[in-house]
Amino acid sequence: MKTIYSDKDAKVYLFENTNEPNHPSDGMVKAALRDFLSRVPLDCKKPVTLHWNKSDTSTYAVVAVSSKEVGVDIEYMKERPYEKISRRYFHNFEVTDDKEIFYDLWTRKEAWTKKKKGKIAENMKEFMYTPTASRRIEKYHGQFIPLIELPPNCVGYLCI
Repeated sequence: MKTIYSDKDAKVYLFENTNEPNHPSDGMVKAALRDFLSRVPLDCKKPVTLHWNKSDTSTYAVVAVSSKEVGVDIEYMKERPYEKISRRYFHNFEVTDDKEIFYDLWTRKEAWTKKKKGKIAENMKEFMYTPTASRRIEKYHGQFIPLIELPPNCVGYLCI
């Protein structure tokens, strides 16, 4: 378990080699919650509020833990028919055949959907991003934090 993002409200943990036999995948969330709680000052007069979310791809997984509602997504960037998929799932202004743009949008949309506990199929068409719309994203969808310490060819976002 490696911390790849941390601030006062949230922490994201990376787990690698999740496909190996005997990998403690059942304990990933517990380990992340335990580590996050170990740094929270406890007040016996009020309960601790925790939110968590998990995403996995290929042989990697991330777990986000926060004192606020949180969503996280990671994807291993493999070749796909990006334009065809984006035409089916994205807003018309977001259709792309560019691999990096496609995965950037997909992981943002999925992290946001997980944060609001929605259904992926119902939220992918929501317009979220063009280079001139970055302020709109945070105003309506929350703060997106790119996960920059991911393994090669992986992309991901935390939404808080």
